[in-house]
Amino acid sequence: MAKLTPLAKGLLTVSILAVACSAAWHLGIKDLLNGDDAPTAKNEKPDKKGGLLDKFLPGNKVSGALGSAKNPLKVSIVSFHGYVPAIMANGNSLKTQPGSVFAKEGLNVEFIIQDDIPPLATIFGSDTAHCSWRTSDFWAQEHPNLRNAKYDAKAIMVVDNTQGADAVIARDPSIQRIEDLAGRKIAMLQYTPSHGMVIDAIENSSLSKRKQKSIDQIYINVEEGTAG
Repeated sequence: MAKLTPLAKGLLTVSILAVACSAAWHLGIKDLLNGDDAPTAKNEKPDKKGGLLDKFLPGNKVSGALGSAKNPLKVSIVSFHGYVPAIMANGNSLKTQPGSVFAKEGLNVEFIIQDDIPPLATIFGSDTAHCSWRTSDFWAQEHPNLRNAKYDAKAIMVVDNTQGADAVIARDPSIQRIEDLAGRKIAMLQYTPSHGMVIDAIENSSLSKRKQKSIDQIYINVEEGTAG
């Protein structure tokens, strides 16, 4: 398989993610989330709305201080090993366990695994989660539609760099390298790291321009999971 260029390797994974929560909690973001100038006592029910996430999620029904047992900070993730530290900090569980790092900080977190990757507007609009992971280019692609849906969000931190740890998965064992894709179809989400990686790999392969054009790139509809 052709070696990926620095462009493909440099795709950053940006997370609006609870991996950041522990550090962010220490930096005073918990006070911003509650919308108060002074710190809020652990598990204390706020007497007013207007916190930072309320602006992002106007439909969210608050039943307690964000991060409390009654209103845990919900984070949408996928089955990716990079999120293991956050789960370990949660007591090796998707829900905060007694004695865990997050529990000791008075923070309740619930990780929600969504490998089907619904759009951010769907995640926020259904109150499924307060935060979600996104790659930098995927985030840029979704942001206009998110704002058009009258939601907004902010990227909190960069979790990792892929360093070229990407792959094309083939069900046909005869496909062993990029050159073997000539005359075949490959499915991907348009304008995502997968799309960029495939373009980069094809352009840097030994295939002729004619054979490169013979590779049929099928774009998948992220909402319906069908090829478009």
